[in-house]
Amino acid sequence: MTAKENQVSITAPKRKTRRFLGWIFDKPLHIERFGMMVHRATGVGLLLYLIFHLIVTSTILGGEVFFTDVMDILSNPASHIGEIVVIAALGYHGINGIRLVLIGLGMISGRPTRPDFPYKAPSLNKAEKGALWTAFGVAVLGLLIATFFIFIGG
Repeated sequence: MTAKENQVSITAPKRKTRRFLGWIFDKPLHIERFGMMVHRATGVGLLLYLIFHLIVTSTILGGEVFFTDVMDILSNPASHIGEIVVIAALGYHGINGIRLVLIGLGMISGRPTRPDFPYKAPSLNKAEKGALWTAFGVAVLGLLIATFFIFIGG
């Protein structure tokens, strides 16, 4: 036998192909996954809003009349609803980002354990879960306050 025949063929296992939105539809859907899904969605939404905001505010370079026309177009109830959604997304994304930083620094996460067989993935501890619910609460509070000031408070 030659050396080439003695070689054992080792191939890497095939990676599971994921759909484009596989990070949304993976099972099981629990509060941690839902929180991360909302965090990603608000991040993308806030980025798109930032780009839109920069484009709209740059219309001032077209002169006062052009800027006033653009502001008149944007002063309708649909854009007010968009502003409310942006405030809620900003509140959630900001507080959840702080929560993720605290978890990453190990300040509110539990002590790591040895992954013995059969490995069961740990869930959030009380501090992490409380911080996640605080992020959801801040988003709802921001939504309510923005709704009051935009539609009712003037």
